[in-house]
Amino acid sequence: MDAQAAAAAQAAGAAGLGEAEEQRYELPGLEGSWAIEQLVRRSALPAEFWDARRRARNHARLQRNYGRRKRRGEALRQEEEERLAGLGEQERAAYAAQRHSEREAAKAAAAEQRQRVAEAMERGLRVVVDCSLSVPPPAPQGGADGSSAQAGPSGASDREVRSLCKQLELCAAANKRAAAPVSLQFASFAGRVRSFAEEGMHADRWPAARGHEAPLGQLFPAGQLVVVLSPDAEEPLGTLEQDKVYVIGGLVDRTVQKGASLRLAQRHGAHAVRLPIAEHLGPLSKGKGVLNVNDVFAALLAVHAGQSWKAALEAAIPQRFHQKIKRQQKWQ
Repeated sequence: MDAQAAAAAQAAGAAGLGEAEEQRYELPGLEGSWAIEQLVRRSALPAEFWDARRRARNHARLQRNYGRRKRRGEALRQEEEERLAGLGEQERAAYAAQRHSEREAAKAAAAEQRQRVAEAMERGLRVVVDCSLSVPPPAPQGGADGSSAQAGPSGASDREVRSLCKQLELCAAANKRAAAPVSLQFASFAGRVRSFAEEGMHADRWPAARGHEAPLGQLFPAGQLVVVLSPDAEEPLGTLEQDKVYVIGGLVDRTVQKGASLRLAQRHGAHAVRLPIAEHLGPLSKGKGVLNVNDVFAALLAVHAGQSWKAALEAAIPQRFHQKIKRQQKWQ
């Protein structure tokens, strides 16, 4: 028993709990009860408990956000009612006409944006997130002697799958709002990644992204000038070209896999390049840092819309990397 468990057991004894009558606790979302020695050791709790706690916290956060939005809406409605109460009949009519015009303009803008996204999905610049790096490969067939071969690697963990799906959702949302959207595709969108994204995030209804179970090589052969973005590549990415397919490796930054995206490019006979971070942000390249999938996609979107690489990267790079730059500059 470690020091925490000993202290917890001593506290339980002081509360009148003897060894014969050990107090046990129930955990939300799980059957059974748990001793205090198990509760003070994270490794003693099953993975199901942490999943249940995550779901409970997510639900509580959604409820808080819903309550905040509801209160904000009620405050706006009350403010509008007070404003209308102080207006005359003609002023009310003019105000109602203005509000109607604003709503119609918003509807027209939304319809125009939907049309822009639909056209980009068919004929726009092609950007692909390859999920094969987080999806386990299919189990090999049995050998010639009839014995079954050993299954391949299990792929990403559940936590990594959830993180990747969240980043895919952020990419789809950014593309839906973009002034210059692209044709966003997901290759090897299968297995647990597809199940979680469709069941938990309704990915099958995302208008600004399209998932394919087929691997990258089947969707876009090497002859179509496939370009894989890899932080391990030597050559920086320059101008985005309409006839090329830009591929982002579907990896999460929780467990860095050195050279994974570079091997992906070599496997498909594709050209590998990296984001020009060193050329435009300088000190950032000295520190260790891996960008999320949605951060890379945000930079591509900004450059596609006409921004410079420097402005696009500064906006897409997470705040923690900018803080690292400031620390490095302070000690130079």
